[in-house]
Amino acid sequence: DRDVTGVQTCALPISHNTKHSRASLQTSRRVLNATAKYTAEFLRFHQVSQMAINIEQAYDRAITLG
Repeated sequence: DRDVTGVQTCALPISHNTKHSRASLQTSRRVLNATAKYTAEFLRFHQVSQMAINIEQAYDRAITLG
C-alpha cells in the first residue's frame, strides 16, 4: 500500500441500448466520482504523511546537533 502509485480503473461495456446506456452512464459516473474521491483522499493522506516524516527528520537533526 505504501508504494502504490497508480489508480485502479475498470472497463465498462459499451451498449447501443438507450435504457442500458443510461444505466451504464450512471454507473460510470458513480465509479468515476468514487475514484476521484479515493484519489483525493489518498493524495491528502500522502501529503500529511510526508509532512510528518519531514518534521520527524528535522527533529532528529536538531537532537543530533544538540
